[in-house]
Amino acid sequence: MATVNITLPDELKQFVQSQSVKDGYASEAEYLRVIIQQARELEVEHELEAELLETAAAAGREITTADWQSLKERIRQQRLDALRAELDIGLKQLERGEYATYTTETLGELFDRIQSEGRKRLASMTSKSD
Repeated sequence: MATVNITLPDELKQFVQSQSVKDGYASEAEYLRVIIQQARELEVEHELEAELLETAAAAGREITTADWQSLKERIRQQRLDALRAELDIGLKQLERGEYATYTTETLGELFDRIQSEGRKRLASMTSKSD
């Protein structure tokens, strides 16, 4: 994972610190990664909107509120479908007995592994978009 150093005015630094604690993030860096990911997702939505406008203009058609709602619904549905697919995989794994039981002592190791895998996944997502 690449490292980026940023300088923030005190007011923004305090805001990032308070939001990361309030929202339950492990660190300010994790909070900022999520904010950046959300900005990237918003950019994808803007690109889709631009594509819709371009397609409509080429067809000599105006975009209606219903068109925008349809686009937003399509994006939301795609995200839900992807989430459902992942949940379905997890449920099938549970049904097959593919799970582990953890004790209070071994939970720390699990959390560390999840955090490490999450960072790797985020890094790979970030490098794919570059």
